[in-house]
Amino acid sequence: MKKCLITGINGFIGSNLAKRLIEEGFEVHGLIRKTSDLKFLKDLDIKYHYGDITNFESLKEATIGCYRVFHVAALASDWGEYDTFYKINVEGTLNVAKACVENNVDRLVYISTVAMYGFGRLDVKESDEKVITGFPYNDTKKIAEEKLIEFSIKTGL
Repeated sequence: MKKCLITGINGFIGSNLAKRLIEEGFEVHGLIRKTSDLKFLKDLDIKYHYGDITNFESLKEATIGCYRVFHVAALASDWGEYDTFYKINVEGTLNVAKACVENNVDRLVYISTVAMYGFGRLDVKESDEKVITGFPYNDTKKIAEEKLIEFSIKTGL
């Protein structure tokens, strides 16, 4: 059985991804904080790792032996300090990627956001230009994706 880790497993996307991966026969692991609400994961066969994407050491432990890592965790809010968004959404994402490389993870799947293409647009394509919106969530997810692409080119992840 192949091991997968999901960061942000206790949220809407992460919990539904966990259900799907379990149905497909994967051994599902989740990175959670001690304060995480696990109500969406009730009765699911998941192995939990306490940690935080801003703590590289906790990611090193959680990614050992992983076939795939699904990085869903992020600070998603309309309000807050830019520096906090940057620390979690950019630096945290790079921590996940570095832990994957250190532990020879086969593939990292990064969950981004359509919000980095701006608001009020229809028929957005991945190849469309990403814009700075002035909203910390949108802008730091854009930066994280750009840095992750650079990282993947350098490392082969």
